[in-house]
Amino acid sequence: MQNWLTSSKFTKLALPVLALAATLFIAACSPGHPQSTFGYAGPVARDQGDLFLLIFWIAVAVFIVVEGGIIYIAIRYRRRDDKIPKQVHGNTKLEITWTVIPSLVVAAIAVPTIIGIWEQQRGAPTDMGDVLEVEAIGHRWPVNVKLASQDVIHSFWVPKLAGKVDMVPLNDNLVWFIADEPGIYDGQCAEFCGIAHAHMRFRVVAHEEEGFQEFDIKIGTSMQAHAAAYQEREDNKINLSNQEVENIADYLLALEPGDISQLVAPAITGGTPEERGEQLFISIGCNACHSLDADTTIVGPSLIGIADRAGTRTSLSADDYMRQSINDPGAFLVDGFTNAMVVPKIPPNQVDDLIAYISTLE
Repeated sequence: MQNWLTSSKFTKLALPVLALAATLFIAACSPGHPQSTFGYAGPVARDQGDLFLLIFWIAVAVFIVVEGGIIYIAIRYRRRDDKIPKQVHGNTKLEITWTVIPSLVVAAIAVPTIIGIWEQQRGAPTDMGDVLEVEAIGHRWPVNVKLASQDVIHSFWVPKLAGKVDMVPLNDNLVWFIADEPGIYDGQCAEFCGIAHAHMRFRVVAHEEEGFQEFDIKIGTSMQAHAAAYQEREDNKINLSNQEVENIADYLLALEPGDISQLVAPAITGGTPEERGEQLFISIGCNACHSLDADTTIVGPSLIGIADRAGTRTSLSADDYMRQSINDPGAFLVDGFTNAMVVPKIPPNQVDDLIAYISTLE
């Protein structure tokens, strides 16, 4: 009876399966994937990748030697008859060999690993310009990221820039990285942290210095406050469930960042200045952040009565105050609010229409 391991059916089945497994294995290592650890885009990721490859090839060599030895011994000393083979009890040279060689292998792995850990724990190099300090909470040249958690253990991971670093409650960790070139690098929480784990994604956007100076840094947890403003409202038109907020966040995270400086307000014609201003107010999304209810705050302050309040804040007229605030959102910040306003290019005549409409809000 033919052994099933040597049967032609087994051979025909095994080869395609092995070919498929090898293809999937190789595809998983593609450096072109957005979150591939083999697509290095910075010195930290490159150093970690080099260390990984060193350990990998050492492991391959150990595997070949060990498995080769097992196969050789299994064939060389296989049972050929009923005679009992010579019994060997100890071999000093062999035992010394298999003690010394593994020790050298472990040292070859441990030394560069420890050096790499020390180098990266020193923080970002200071001889390459100012270091940008960023705080990432779980719930640019060199960049230091302070990692903390408000609830459970998370893991901060931007594969193309740096390896995983845990975010542990009551214990701040640090990771630093530098991007070799401008681009968008995907990151995610790499440790299961709860039912929303799959939604804990983020992106690191690396700019040239000129572009970075124009980039408005926002507080990382501001999305929570923005979403909460909708949840807290009793008005059914904007009262969103937790799932709806998650869906909106997923959609926003999937969007590719554009060039804000190229945004242009739509042309609106016909009607009175107040009517055109109202249409513009809605079309460019002013109402998404500024409520038309004096007792409600969404993201920015309410605009009810702004024409009357303008005189108490500056020496400018109400129209000039609003015009300057539209053209330069950071000119007059209301206490308790940050400069998070994004304004498209609005022609002067449309700014006048917008002012005409806002002046009617009482």
